[in-house]
Amino acid sequence: MKPSELKEQIGYQAKDIILQGLSKKEKSGKILCPYHDDKNPSMSWDKEHNCFKCFACDENMDIYRYYMDFKGMDFAESMEKAAKIINVKIEVHKKSIETKKTFKSARIGYDELTPDAIIFAINRHISEDTLRAWNVKSSVKPSNEWLVFHHYDENNKLVFNTFRSIKSKDFLRQPGTKSILWGINHIDVEKPVLIVEGHCDCLAVWQSGFKNVVSIPSGAKELSWIENCHDWLKVLVRVVVWADNDTPGLKCAETIRSRIGREKCTIEVNPDFKDANEFLKCRGEHDLYKFIEEIMREKVSGLINMSRRKDKTRASTSFYSGFYEVDKHFRKFSGGDLTILFGRDNEGKSTFMSQMLATVLKTQRVFLYSGELTENRIEEWLMRQLVGSDSSMFYTLADEFQNIDYFIKPEAKNKIKKWYEDKFYVYETKVEMSDTNKLFNVMTRGFKKFGIKFFVIDNLMTALDESSSDENKNQTAFVKQCKQFCLAFDTHIIVVAHPNKTGSAEQTPLFKYHISGSKNISNIADNILAVERIWKQDEEANDCYKKKDLSGIYYSALIRSLKDRVGAGRKEFYYHFDPVSNRFYNELTFQNEDYGIFKGGK
Repeated sequence: MKPSELKEQIGYQAKDIILQGLSKKEKSGKILCPYHDDKNPSMSWDKEHNCFKCFACDENMDIYRYYMDFKGMDFAESMEKAAKIINVKIEVHKKSIETKKTFKSARIGYDELTPDAIIFAINRHISEDTLRAWNVKSSVKPSNEWLVFHHYDENNKLVFNTFRSIKSKDFLRQPGTKSILWGINHIDVEKPVLIVEGHCDCLAVWQSGFKNVVSIPSGAKELSWIENCHDWLKVLVRVVVWADNDTPGLKCAETIRSRIGREKCTIEVNPDFKDANEFLKCRGEHDLYKFIEEIMREKVSGLINMSRRKDKTRASTSFYSGFYEVDKHFRKFSGGDLTILFGRDNEGKSTFMSQMLATVLKTQRVFLYSGELTENRIEEWLMRQLVGSDSSMFYTLADEFQNIDYFIKPEAKNKIKKWYEDKFYVYETKVEMSDTNKLFNVMTRGFKKFGIKFFVIDNLMTALDESSSDENKNQTAFVKQCKQFCLAFDTHIIVVAHPNKTGSAEQTPLFKYHISGSKNISNIADNILAVERIWKQDEEANDCYKKKDLSGIYYSALIRSLKDRVGAGRKEFYYHFDPVSNRFYNELTFQNEDYGIFKGGK
């Protein structure tokens, strides 16, 4: 089958796959183009050619290019992947797919600098000599001209190109190549390194006389270079990020600092100028160099100069739980916060947690530690919940005692795996579970290399270090370490805990003092949620267990907010629990949510 025939048979399905894979939402039939710095949606679906087309930069993206540019496949692999969409077999000549992802080779054969390109730089007070020192080239196309920035790795191998229009603020990156910092090949790794946000900022710093400088390749929002440069960044002794003096720049700088490591990375801003190039134009090379000398000066660990501190954006990292009333009450769950989730055995605390985890997976990478389940059981449990009550995605079998077991169909499993591809990470059960240092080392590496920001530890007791006989001391130390991790990396951790003996009695309303272990657990936590199943609503039951929905049916589950450090504190939320879909739901949290995996859900 020819590629064009296969693409035609896939048809409109390709649009849904691309939108889901890129986490893009349409606005008036258009999406933000991933091939240039698109501020207003300019890419729309071309029904005739079964591809997205951008009317601003003239780029096209069909199903093959999506797989190649954003999934690291070559063309043969993209055809094979596309064929699976409609369950057809095709013969393609391809390299072994057991190898690592491959990237396109970057082109170096662009035009020499044009007079217009040189004038563009001079207007920014950047000389022609500086452009040539960095091997900046030109690319002339109809109606536009671009500066070409070649990105070399530490071995002087060209791996990536970016393009800056000299007539507008448009910015393009070469698709299918590996994004890395600009200027790595100039760097002396034994000296402090300055990271700036733009190519022109990098040239401005270089021109001032400071040479150990690199630039972010594709703007504040595109940070895949951190993962791609991970090994190189680890070698650096000290890093200073000169953040653009605006909200995106500061948020970007905080992310970089967290992932590189706060112990060796600091953030600086200039209160008078947005960036280094603006500083150069207004104050000149001499003053720019003096400012760089000042910000590169070694800082005293543990001290913050408050006059140079820039406010963080409030709730720069936040997560939806998927439970409407809970999200409204907590104003979503914020980075830097620690949440304790507890409840009695078999009353749904882990199920509630995994339903929340499923919602976070729609937009974020997630880490799960489970001291009770194998990787296989974790996957079965989460997939069962993701499938819900859609019987077309699973089948049932009854054992000799007429107990019903649910089995996810292979096609549903494949769709789910694709949905959480490179987003769902589980602590390996081969690793010693009671070694908290190993656990936090793995979590730290997961954050720094992959940018994981949502962590679940299920449960507290299995994660504790057994080297000490003082259980309360262990618990306090572990929860403190969790909180410190949240603050250091702007992440969120949910720790699943059990109730103590007093709180273990069924139909006993749970409160903070029912959390098993040290009272310091509730003191350190930012949020506390208790999960309860309601087993009966007779006359002797507490009034809190006799709540009905709008149709007069008793709720079967109660979620209590027992602590909210920022907001209103205590609150009760009522839900039904469906044993078929394994989901909590009510009038505002839908039972048939499909999380973007299958068609037809809300």
